[in-house]
Amino acid sequence: MMARRPVALLIFGEGGHSEAMRRVWQKLDFGVQDTIQLHERIASPIPGIRSIRVSRIMPKEENLLSLLPSAFFLLENALVTLWVFVRYDVKYVLTTGPMVALAPAIACRILGIPCTFIESWARFTSLSRTARALNWFGAEIWYQNWEMASKSTHGRYCGRL
Repeated sequence: MMARRPVALLIFGEGGHSEAMRRVWQKLDFGVQDTIQLHERIASPIPGIRSIRVSRIMPKEENLLSLLPSAFFLLENALVTLWVFVRYDVKYVLTTGPMVALAPAIACRILGIPCTFIESWARFTSLSRTARALNWFGAEIWYQNWEMASKSTHGRYCGRL
């Protein structure tokens, strides 16, 4: 059996999530040579990195009918996560959201792999749904505004990206 390649896994969504990830990816050293990005189908990928697209888990609309497909998208995301963690030796997970980070965060918790979530700079008074879920699973939450200091049990201030 071939040895699995050690990788860092970047997880992000559309818009500001992908721009924040581009900025962080250029500045951090993950201690591995390879990086894989797992992102929503509508997000624009970072050029030059292996890209895996998944469906949005939480719909933009908040009605019951729009939530029904979420279970199938969560299953898809879990299967893709399983494939990534079996095929590669994931050493670190960094995410700027959205909920597509949930299955990888659970896998990180089970396997003892470090997972960091970077909260949006637009958050001043409360954590996002993703941050609350990932905080519950023990991910380190980096927030960009001092006002968020008391909101996370596993948080730290990282400044603006």
